[in-house]
Amino acid sequence: EQHIRREKATSNICTSQVLLAVLASMYAVYHGPDGLRNIAKIVFNKTALLYEALGKLNYKILNSNFFDTLSIEVTDKQKTAIQKSCLSKSINLNYFFKNQIRISIDETTDMETLNLVLEAFAEAIKKSDAQLNTEHQQKISNTRTFLFLEHSVFNKYHSETEMMRHIYRLEKK
Repeated sequence: EQHIRREKATSNICTSQVLLAVLASMYAVYHGPDGLRNIAKIVFNKTALLYEALGKLNYKILNSNFFDTLSIEVTDKQKTAIQKSCLSKSINLNYFFKNQIRISIDETTDMETLNLVLEAFAEAIKKSDAQLNTEHQQKISNTRTFLFLEHSVFNKYHSETEMMRHIYRLEKK
């Protein structure tokens, strides 16, 4: 909220940015370096599974280097069909670019959702035999080779109870 006196005004934008920074830092504290590595592997592997399956359907994927996002070239007709199918399944993709659909995957994306997305892409080209090859796991080629999150705080609080106590102690300070 803006204060009445301009010289002492504070901005909601700054407050919002601080909240994002605090949220990101608490996420890192809760998961720690091993948890973040594990999440990264899960996200990358799910993205790689979708990349491989869309390639088998002969879709042109515009980014061969990826982590969590794929950009797929589509015709206007395919884009409309895919969007209609995904929306009917409560799946939201990025349709903002002409002749392109972008898909971003995170740690909450489950295999059922990936299969529904793949099904939508298969329906758009009148194919019905699309499947994810869950046995194949691609190796991440660009992994960090240096240590990160080495401070003890990132290796202590990995349960909800410990995390809530840590946040309470920070609040009291």
